[in-house]
Formats: sequence, structure tokens, C-alpha cells
Amino acid sequence: MEAELLNIFSTNEYDDYSLERTLNKLKEIESGSKYNMCKFEEDYWEIFCSQNNKIVKFDFTLIKEEFNKLIIFNSECNLKVFIKCWIVSNYDEYSLATINNSFKRLSIFFNQCVTLKAVDEEVLNDLLDEYSYYMKMNLTAAILNFSFYIEDLLIVEVISFFSKLDIKTINRARLLPSTKFLLVFHNKIYEFEKSLKKKSARVQILHYLIKIWWELSIFVPIRPIEVSRLEYKNISKENDKFYLKIKRNKLTKKRPKTTKVIIPPNLYKLIRKYYRDSREYGKSKTLFNYKALPIIGKKPQRLTEYFNSNNMEYALKKYLSLVFEDEEKDLYKKDLKLFTPIVTRHLAIINLIRQGYNSYEIAELAGHTTLLTQSHYTNHIKNLIDVDMISIFNSFKYGANGNVQNLTRVYSEHMVETIDPIIKHDLKIGYCVEPNMNCPVDECFDCKYWKLSSDDLQIYSDELAKHKNKKTEQIKEVLLEVISLFVQIQNYKSDIYIEKSVDDNLKRQAKRLQMLVLQYKDFNKIFKIEGEINGEE
Repeated sequence: MEAELLNIFSTNEYDDYSLERTLNKLKEIESGSKYNMCKFEEDYWEIFCSQNNKIVKFDFTLIKEEFNKLIIFNSECNLKVFIKCWIVSNYDEYSLATINNSFKRLSIFFNQCVTLKAVDEEVLNDLLDEYSYYMKMNLTAAILNFSFYIEDLLIVEVISFFSKLDIKTINRARLLPSTKFLLVFHNKIYEFEKSLKKKSARVQILHYLIKIWWELSIFVPIRPIEVSRLEYKNISKENDKFYLKIKRNKLTKKRPKTTKVIIPPNLYKLIRKYYRDSREYGKSKTLFNYKALPIIGKKPQRLTEYFNSNNMEYALKKYLSLVFEDEEKDLYKKDLKLFTPIVTRHLAIINLIRQGYNSYEIAELAGHTTLLTQSHYTNHIKNLIDVDMISIFNSFKYGANGNVQNLTRVYSEHMVETIDPIIKHDLKIGYCVEPNMNCPVDECFDCKYWKLSSDDLQIYSDELAKHKNKKTEQIKEVLLEVISLFVQIQNYKSDIYIEKSVDDNLKRQAKRLQMLVLQYKDFNKIFKIEGEINGEE
């Protein structure tokens, strides 16, 4: 049986509240068994593992003080604090044995790096020269998981080296909720709004908070802590456009302190409404107001004038409990567990890559100091995106300059006609309603003027299914081309060296991908209608 490895993605990212979350989790763990001893300040933890009835011991004396200044780090750090928070962040996702083995492997690697005077591919290869294949797998998974949790700590050379290792069996799929669930949640927001007037004032304010977070963060790669720090005073109006300044969660001096994005009038109005209504419950230094949350039976936090990432997590959980019925909670149990505020940051980056934004444009919006952070997405985007996901993205209009613009709802008009139009040109399959049959596309199936009767739908089901499969393959082919061009641009030393033809091709292929997906989405509707005709759900 193959040993479990960490996923190369972490489901969490370190921020200003990670230490607080870690302390609270350790208290919970200690209370879970009389054998558990895991006080944060102690160098030795003992945690009972119910899977094999053993006590797993963590020895933090392995993390020496001299590790704080390793050459493989961008800046000096308190590594022991980072390591302890990282271990606890993985507690609910993996077995204690897996976490401890990964911790030990990291400790050994850090110890090897103490004497290094320089870091490059040759040096790192030498360090791993005597590693077995499994040891390399274990270390690679641990390094990448840790680097995802503590973003910008490890230098580019280290992340690049381990990202490129040909370790076939490492689980590289991001632990994201299913795209089906994300589409359901997206629709829930707008369904819930229809009956909002019947809800309490606090629930209405909670809905506005979640809707602002969703519509902003699914397009701008913003961290939960950055969402919590948003301030109303950072919204400005210039030349009839509304701008929002986002304070970045700054770990190193390289990252920009703020990112300025355009927000549409509709989102600005929603923010204003939230701001006005939430202030009925008291003042707040931040845009989102802790005092307006529907908190019942919880001990108030000390800094009530500040909204934090823990509040954001609570707000989302509370909202999910309101919009999902009990049966749905059972159906989407795993998705609900994975759906945390950080998810939209990853979706936003995936969406930007899909639209053809290059590495440097995305780095500016995401607050990345290194392009290697994006390698997590480029290596695995084909596993993270499908028609349901694109349906969410396409329910908004998004600006062409890397900023949020004109987030107005749009819907596709292409539907199967059940009533014969006045103009009807018969085709081999279906008919055309364009008066002069001026085809805007290569294939009739992809044209908005192509229609189909319910009889033809059942007669030609095999031919229609073949076209659907063909469209799927085309989408995969173009998506891989987009990823290839994106990675090619990543390899340029800076944005000033990017060849314009390569960047233009990236944008062109992204538009083609968008067109193919829209065609697939519209064409796929006939299969839904076929199910309705046959009495299927």
C-alpha cells in the first residue's frame, strides 16, 4: 500500500490570524483526549492517533534557531512558529503520521541548507542525491504544501526546482469544492435575494456581505484577510469610474502595498447599502462590520470595531447554513467542508489565466512576489475548470484590462425553439431562421440561428452527441494551448522582455476558448430539453 503524501496545495494560507486559530485548535485537540499534550509554546507535542491507537510525537527541537536565517528564505523569520501553525492547519486533512513524516522531512532538508552559500538547481540536486524516490516524493509534497501555506517565504529557486521534479505519484489536484457545488452556491445567492425582505435585518446585511465578497473576490484574487481589511474610505470616484484600493497582506518588501481595481456602479451601490445598513449596529474601522453579524451565543471578540478573517469564515458558514436545506447539506457535505473564503482567490486566478492574462498581469492583481506561485494553477488548471465553472464566470461581464468592470448579469439567448418562426430554412438536421442564411460560424450547430424541433432532437440524438464530444475535445485542446503560452511567458525574466506576438496569441487563444465554451454551453441545453421531453430530470 502506497504511503499517504500531502497534497502540494494547502487548503489554508498563513495570515495575521493564523496564530490565534492555531492556539484555539490546539486547545480543542488537547481536550479531545487525556493523552494529548500540545501546548503551542512547548517543544514536544504528543497527540493520540485513533486510527492506529498510537501516540504521535512531534519534536520541535528539530527546528533550530539558525534555520530562521537560511539562504533559502526571502527574509529572516520565526520558522518554528510557521511550522507549528502549518502542522495544525493540516490536522483535519491528513493522518498524524503523514503530517509528522512531512515535518521531519522538512527539518532534515532545512538542516542540509544551513551550510549553503548559494542556491541553484545543481546545488539542490546534490542535496537530494542520496534520497530514495519515496523520500523525494515526501519532501517535494511537503515543500510545495508549506510554500503554498507560507507564501513568499521560500525563494524562487527552491519553489521552481521542486515544482519541476518529475514525481508522478504526488497528488497535485487542488482541494477545491466541486464546480457543480460552486455553481449551485452561485445560484443560491440570487435565489435567496428574492425572499430577502422577509428575513431579519441582520440576515439581510449578512447576505449583502457575502454577495460583495463573492462578486469581488471571484474576479480579483484577494485573500480573506485582505477582504476583512477593506475600508469604505478606500473607495474613490475618478472620471465617472469607481475604484477600490486593496491593502495587500504583505510578507516581504517586494510585494506592492496596495492594488487598485475598478468596481462597477452596481457593486458600488451594494457596498454603499451594506455600509449604511450595517452602521445601524455601531461604528467599524473596516468596511465589513463585526457588530452587524448575526452572532448568537458566542463570546464577543475584544476588537469589535475591526472585522477579521475569522469573522469572514464565520459569516460564510452562517450564510451556507441559511441557504442550503438539510438534504442539500448531506448531498454537498464534502464540498461544504472545503468551501472556505480562500476558495474564491484560487477561482479568480484560474479565471484570469483562462481569459488570457499573462503571469505579470496576474501577479500584480494577486499580490504575488514570484511567478512560481502561479505554477500551482498552470500545472493543474485543466483539473480545476469545466463548463459549470465557466458558467459562473460568464454570468458576469469582466473588463479587458485586468480589473473588475461592469459586473452586470448576462444570460445566453440561445435556446431550442418549440414554436416555428416565420422564416425557416430546412437543413439536414434542424433549420435556420436567419433570413439570408449568412452564417457567422463554421458549423450550424454552433450558430444562434440554428434551431431544432423536438422530433429532430430524438431522431438525430447520436449525431448531436458526436458534436458535443467534438466540442469537448476542442475545448481541451485550446485550454492546453492557453496553458502552454502562459507558462512560456512565465519563463521570461521580466514583463519588459515578453514578446508581443506571444502575449497577443495568449489573448487570442483565450478568446477562442471563451467562444468554444459558450457554444458548448448553449448546445448542451438541447440535451437538458431532451431529458424534459422524455420525462427525465
